[in-house]
Amino acid sequence: MHEGGPVSFAGPTRALLAVRICPADTGRRVSVRYSDPADGRLTDVVGTLEAWSAAMLSVRRRDGRTSTVPAPALVAGKVVPPDVSAYDVQRLAEQGWRAEHLERHGDWALRWDHGVTRRANSVRVGGDPPVPLARALVEVADWYAARGSDPLLQLPTPWRYDDDLDAAGWPVLEQVEVLTLASERLAAAAPTPSDVTVVAHDAPDAGWLDVLSEVTPAQRVAYRAILTRSPDVTHLAAHDAAGALVGVARASAARLPRGGPHWAGLSCVETVPAARGRGIAKTLLAAAGRWAAARGARVTYLQVRSLNGAASELYARLGFVRHHRYAYRGPSGSAP
Repeated sequence: MHEGGPVSFAGPTRALLAVRICPADTGRRVSVRYSDPADGRLTDVVGTLEAWSAAMLSVRRRDGRTSTVPAPALVAGKVVPPDVSAYDVQRLAEQGWRAEHLERHGDWALRWDHGVTRRANSVRVGGDPPVPLARALVEVADWYAARGSDPLLQLPTPWRYDDDLDAAGWPVLEQVEVLTLASERLAAAAPTPSDVTVVAHDAPDAGWLDVLSEVTPAQRVAYRAILTRSPDVTHLAAHDAAGALVGVARASAARLPRGGPHWAGLSCVETVPAARGRGIAKTLLAAAGRWAAARGARVTYLQVRSLNGAASELYARLGFVRHHRYAYRGPSGSAP
């Protein structure tokens, strides 16, 4: 098995072929070519690399079918751009988590909402800087200083200007995984237990917000506004047989302009401590998948901190795979 790259192969038909992927590319969209062990014919597969072992690669195609590729028979492989790029997904996510104040600057979007959540108080980097990078960083810093906040960039990683940001003193403060799954597959992830009822609300009430462990009383007004600002959104609440609230989740749906894809996003998935271990989160996620599928949102995405291993394990068991990773960068010494 070739885990490095590039690896060239001899012979007239394989001289230009190389394996440029490795197990670290799991979760990315790849194109692979392998030699059929039975007859030596070359076969191409394009899809999301879901697993890589010493014996086999698993690639999920666009139609949901999974192809297995014998690792020793791998002839060529490379990462290819996803149908929806990291920049596209970040634009979709912005529609599902709208800040009160937003100002466009080229392909960058400067967002501010009273310092509540990094997503609503950072610059969505949608491409190259609108002006030379050093000048762009000064303009960003000035914009946030006028609002009494530290500047923050949200950008896919790795990015072509990472070395320049490091040199400018804008280190990575946090990394986040963006995971995706077909909405219909998520909808079938778990049946609703007989002792649990899931109810959908247009807006969260005080009890719903109480479940969110990271929301302080001072943040409630701004946080609730963020949650309800998107036009197509639902707030799910799971209740046990006694009627007690045991978990919450939020789903929003958005479409890229000019006939772009319709995707749904998950957020605020949390179970009350006393009810953990009962499958409440999985039940809420499946309910969100059904909501998304009913709206024609073929893919559901979520965002999870790279250091949140427990949540990442749950999502992996449900079939979520990594679409991309993004980072928050800010000047050295910025507030957490």
